[in-house]
Amino acid sequence: MKLIGMYDSPYVRRVAITARCYGVAYTHVNWSVFADAERVRQYNPLGRVPVLVLESGEALVESTAILDYLDELAGSEVSLMPTAGSERRRELKLCSVAMGACDKAVALFYERNKRTAESRDPGWETRLDTQLRLAADFLESEAPSLAANLRASQVACAVMMRFVHEYLGDDLGCPRLKALAAQCEERQEFLDVPFAG
Repeated sequence: MKLIGMYDSPYVRRVAITARCYGVAYTHVNWSVFADAERVRQYNPLGRVPVLVLESGEALVESTAILDYLDELAGSEVSLMPTAGSERRRELKLCSVAMGACDKAVALFYERNKRTAESRDPGWETRLDTQLRLAADFLESEAPSLAANLRASQVACAVMMRFVHEYLGDDLGCPRLKALAAQCEERQEFLDVPFAG
């Protein structure tokens, strides 16, 4: 299998860390959605990463869909995601909020750094920042501390916090999330997928 995308993407990093947790081998294809846009579009018409290319040539796109495949491959005994019931729904909600926060953080980074001062929209920037902080506050109150068995929501929270720290220079005022991220970053699965921004 090939995993396409750079490790500065929280979405790519989430997939790579999960694959390592499951012992799933892959070849990392370190393509940028900017410099390598045409090559990425050969696998995903949106030109987005991550893309997981299976041995059959089938290309899976979007981190959630890729993780669904990896969970199935790993089996319920190993999966970071519960298989059913309220526990699964809670994990899915925490993951959704964490990755939604990533969406807001990425958009905020581009708003602040890729637009000219004249074209920036302060109202939009404020809205993005508010959404990011409200999501982080929710996760701060809901996310459990790191357990011996890593869970999908912890991976999602940790990659979100690392991206926000590296690209926005912020810890969002969330000490529990910051501590969770620091603990996760010390795990071998995270060390093997170094943030490369």
